[in-house]
This record gives sequence, structure tokens and C-alpha cells, in this order.
Amino acid sequence: MKVSKIVAIGVVSFSTLVGAANTSFAAVTSKANSKAAINFTEGSGPVTPVDPTDPSTPLEPIGPTDPTDPPTGETGPLTLDFVSSVQFGSKEVSPSDQVYSSTSKKPFIQVSDRRGTGEGGK
Repeated sequence: MKVSKIVAIGVVSFSTLVGAANTSFAAVTSKANSKAAINFTEGSGPVTPVDPTDPSTPLEPIGPTDPTDPPTGETGPLTLDFVSSVQFGSKEVSPSDQVYSSTSKKPFIQVSDRRGTGEGGK
């Protein structure tokens, strides 16, 4: 009698633990389904050049106020938007390999791929 009482208590305790674990597990693994749709079209029009260190900021100055580095004004889905002038200053000719840094503030080129084909990184 003593053994069956201990077994019964063990089974009830085990069932309670398993039931509590299943309830917690069910809350974590709940799922839902939804559908979404979007249609992308190729971009058009010129793209304003942006600061390469902070793409949320337009590049200043732009346009006719900076005749040495104006935006290209190209339009379409794949454009070369901006090419900065690069200044290296005066350097003495050396018989060995040299590395020269630009004295320009932010020399860079900006290209925009708005084709929507996923081919921009290739």
C-alpha cells in the first residue's frame, strides 16, 4: 500500500509538471500567417548625391553653386549620380612605390541602381 501511494503521488506530480511545461511551451511557439504584396517599378529622375559618411544627409554644396563638382543629373534606373574632383597636391617624384592621400574633403563616386533586378552587387 505504501509503494502504490508513493507511485500515485509521483505520477500526479510528474503530470502536473509536464502539463505546466506544455502550457508555457505552447505560448512561446504560437504561429500566425498573413499575406503581403508589393510591386516595385524602376526608378526614374535624377538622384540627389548624399554624404557618403551619412547617407541621410544631402551632399553640400550641390548644383550650380559648386561648378567643380555638380551632380551629373543623369536619369533612369541605373545612374552615375556624382563624381567628385580629387586633389592630391604636389608630390616629389620617387623611384619607389608611394601612397598618396587625397587632400579633397570627401572624394567619392555615387552610383544608383534602381532597376529592381537584384543585380546591383554583381
